[in-house]
Amino acid sequence: MRELVAAPVGTPYHRLARTERHRWWRPLTGMLLVLVLIELGIFLFAVPLVYSLPLAPLWAEAGTNLLIALAIPVVFFIAWWVQRRPAGSVSSVCGRLRWQWQLTCVGMASIAIPVSYLVIVVLAVSFPVSGEPGQQAGESAQWVGWLPFLGAAVVLLFTVPLQAAGEEYLFRGWIVQFFGSYLRTPWVGITIGGLLFALVHTPSTPWGFADLLLFSLVTGWLVIRTGGLEVAIALHMMGNLFVFIGSAAVGGLGEGGNAGDAPWLVPVANAIVLPLYAWMVLHLARQSRIAGTST
Repeated sequence: MRELVAAPVGTPYHRLARTERHRWWRPLTGMLLVLVLIELGIFLFAVPLVYSLPLAPLWAEAGTNLLIALAIPVVFFIAWWVQRRPAGSVSSVCGRLRWQWQLTCVGMASIAIPVSYLVIVVLAVSFPVSGEPGQQAGESAQWVGWLPFLGAAVVLLFTVPLQAAGEEYLFRGWIVQFFGSYLRTPWVGITIGGLLFALVHTPSTPWGFADLLLFSLVTGWLVIRTGGLEVAIALHMMGNLFVFIGSAAVGGLGEGGNAGDAPWLVPVANAIVLPLYAWMVLHLARQSRIAGTST
C-alpha cells in the first residue's frame, strides 16, 4: 500500500486533508463511508443495546457514550484508508492529540463551566420566569447517597470524555476538514458542522438551538486558531461532566432533557462566558507557543 502523505508545512487545521494525494472524490467517498459506518454502528449496537434491553439509566447512558465514541476510530480509519493521510491529522496540525495542551484546556474549561452556571443562577434570580424547563424536576430532586453517586461518577468520568471527543472528532474535525479540502475558508465547515451538531441534539426550544450553535461557532473558530481539537474537546467534556454527574447525584439520569431543551438563560450566560474562555485559550496558546499550522 502506498505511503501516507501529510499536508505541506504551514497548512491550517481545516486544510490538512488537502495533501498531494487529494482528489475530488476522496473526501466525498470518505463522507459516504463515515455515514455508512455510523449508521451500521447504530443498527448493530445502539438499537439492541441501548433501546431494546431494559438497562438501568446509568448503563444506558454509558452505552450511548461509548457508541458515540466510535466516531473517533471511524474518522481515523477514513482519513488513513481513503484520503491516504496520517490519521492523527484529524486531531491537530501536529498529527496527534497534544496532551499537555489538552490538560491546559481542561483546566481552563474547569473554570469556564462553573462560571457559566453561576451566571445562569444570577440571571434566574434577577429575572425569574415561571414554567422554565427543569423547575418541577428540581423541586423533587433528592441526594442518592455516596455509594450510588460514586459508582455513577466513576462510570461517567470514564465514558463522558470519550463521548465528547467522539462528537468533536466528527463535527469540529471531520466535517470541517471535509469542506476545507475544497474551500480555503474554514467558516463553511464550521457553520455546517455547527448546524448539524445542533440538529442531532434535537433542540426543543429556539434557545437550545441557539446555545448549541453558539458553542459550535466559538469552539470551531478556536480549533482553527489553535490548530487542533483539544480546546473543543475540553469544553465539551467539562460541560457534559458537570451536567451528567450533577444529574447522577440526584437520580436524574435518563429522565430526558438535553442541551437542546435549554431556556433563554443558558445562551445568554454562554454569550458572556464563551468569549472569556476564548480569550483565555488564545492568550495561553500564544504563551505556550501552540502551533496553529502544520510544522
